[in-house]
Amino acid sequence: MDKSQHVVAEMDRLLSRYQASLQMGLWVGTETDCLYAYHSQQRFPAASIIKLAVYRYYLQQVQQHQFCLDQAVEIATQQFVAGAGILTHLPERKKWQLKELLRLMLVVSDNTATNVLIDFVGLSVIQASLTSPDICLARYMMKPEQNKENQVTAAASARLLRECLALESILQISPSFLAKQQFQEGLPGLLAEADLPGLQIYNKTGRLHLIEHDVACFELHQQRIYLAGLSYDKKGTGQGIMWLREVGQIVYDYLLSDSPPVQVDAKR
Repeated sequence: MDKSQHVVAEMDRLLSRYQASLQMGLWVGTETDCLYAYHSQQRFPAASIIKLAVYRYYLQQVQQHQFCLDQAVEIATQQFVAGAGILTHLPERKKWQLKELLRLMLVVSDNTATNVLIDFVGLSVIQASLTSPDICLARYMMKPEQNKENQVTAAASARLLRECLALESILQISPSFLAKQQFQEGLPGLLAEADLPGLQIYNKTGRLHLIEHDVACFELHQQRIYLAGLSYDKKGTGQGIMWLREVGQIVYDYLLSDSPPVQVDAKR
């Protein structure tokens, strides 16, 4: 059994263990190939994963010289919302640079920053940029609306992260806004605090009641693997976070080998 087949076998065993308690969507692959997929086209409530779609939109606009990362954006009092982030604790500061809001949206998953960025161009404008049906931006953060939910698939989540990192490289954004995230309990959860020389982690989490999502890129020895795990806890057991961590460990063990990634059709 080669290393890629070993990954498939390990993922199959892992999914079977959590099948009773979790609804799962998973995609693992390289820049060009899928190594493993399970219900990767199934839509889930996006939680904060949708912020990657907002980030990609702005990076595309900066690339096209429609916006400048240094330009000022003003926050109105009515735009402050609860939930994750720090802007609600800094209401006295009304003007922020675009790049600051983007960084806050990603690094600390700031909901106010996200809504301000959506408002800056309009929800419908960002919606129009999402040409793929597997990504849906339907509402603002912390503002639930009946029959409106942001949605995403595991495959689309991985693609969003890959495209955001590629655009950061083109725009020479360094360090990446997706590196050194505040929330690394998911896919990097067994790795982030360990001393693992050479491992670079980029990720974005998404959490709601009974929802544990994470999308990440692990880079080691000039090889990159993209992975996206979406989960819904059917029984309220809290096992979603542990499933994500075990997925991350399997992928890291694969990367640690010297064998280059080889495409494997998981037939999912």
